This record gives sequence, structure tokens and C-alpha cells, in this order.
Amino acid sequence: MGFARAVQPRTIPEIPVEQRPAPYRRVIMVCVREREGGEAAGGSRGSERILERLKLHVRDRGLKETIRVCSTGCLDQCALGPNVVIMPDNVWLMATSEADVEAIIERWIAPIEREADVPAPESD
Repeated sequence: MGFARAVQPRTIPEIPVEQRPAPYRRVIMVCVREREGGEAAGGSRGSERILERLKLHVRDRGLKETIRVCSTGCLDQCALGPNVVIMPDNVWLMATSEADVEAIIERWIAPIEREADVPAPESD
């Protein structure tokens, strides 16, 4: 039986670019990649609709300056998709469907919405 080797902290060299605080409190990335030959991928399993609904929710509640919802390309997890990645939480939601959108909103968008005291949009 082997023993784990203690990992020594490393010094990360100075990066010669401008660094700023994160511009958003949360970033939600939805993989919309489509693969050639009809292979399984988020784009062929409804991820565009998931992306659209999340973006509309954030936009309609005036949260675009706080929460970024965007598409992403390959996350190398196509067989498990559609995939949604939530940062800075480092949460990967796999096999996501449009039926999961409300739960995603409630878990990762609504708490920020409540903090910001954003009023719900008026219904017709």
C-alpha cells in the first residue's frame, strides 16, 4: 500500500495581463455543440432551448449585469449531455432537459434575484 505524497504549494509567476474582479456573480454555460454524423451532443438534445429559457429569465428580471448565461462549445462530456456548467460554484449538471430549467432557476438564479430584490415581470 502506498502513501500519498504531500503536495508542496507552488508560487504562480506573475501574469503580465490586467486582472480584475469577476464581472458577474454567477456564470451559467450551456453546451450547444453539435457533432458531425448525428453523434450525441448537447445541441442535438435540446440544449438551445435550455439556453434560451435561462437567458430570457435573466434578461426579463434585469439581472444581465449580475448573471451571465452563455453558450459554450465542447465540454468533452457529450455522452452525458446536455450539460450545464455553473460557476463559480463549479457545478456540472448533466443529462439536463428543458424540464430542469425551473429547478436551475430556483437553485442558482433566484437567490441572487432575491438579494437584488428584483420585482417579477408584470403578467399580461
